[in-house]
Amino acid sequence: MDPLIVFENEHFVIVDKSCGVLSTPARFQDQDERPCLGTLLQSQLKIQIFPVHRLDYEVSGLVMYAKNAEAHRISNMWFEHKQVMKTYRALSNGPNYDHLPAQVNRKSAELVQGVVSEWRCRILRGKKRTYENVHGKDSVTLASFLGCFDDYYHWDLNPITGRSHQLRYEIRAIEIGRRATN
Repeated sequence: MDPLIVFENEHFVIVDKSCGVLSTPARFQDQDERPCLGTLLQSQLKIQIFPVHRLDYEVSGLVMYAKNAEAHRISNMWFEHKQVMKTYRALSNGPNYDHLPAQVNRKSAELVQGVVSEWRCRILRGKKRTYENVHGKDSVTLASFLGCFDDYYHWDLNPITGRSHQLRYEIRAIEIGRRATN
């Protein structure tokens, strides 16, 4: 499997990552048989590369790698100073309004296409799950509802913070009715 390079210059290479592939080697890589995009790309380019960011194993999308240590240092500053905005396209089941009392007008809780919502919470990551907790770290996501197609709700999600499983947590909160949508 040769990685699909979509952009390359002297400092960076951007690759299309499929779901079911690691962005970087697992902690115990000698015991993990899953394919790793970074390792494959490094073999293909025959140089050491440095991950600028990562995508989870289950997620597909574009991943950027630096081709030298200085480019890696500079790109890390982009993220640190919030000069990069990542957008994730997500699908979810529809929101569940069963938690609303019968006298509440559910029409007022419906999603409006094109409206950008700011989702804020405090996320704590446990050993087996991520959950909301007063002792958690601030989590902020800008969410734009794009519409409902093929029985799924489509979203553009822009994480302002980069908490582990932040977007998964937020989408699940919508689906089970724990998150106000607008």
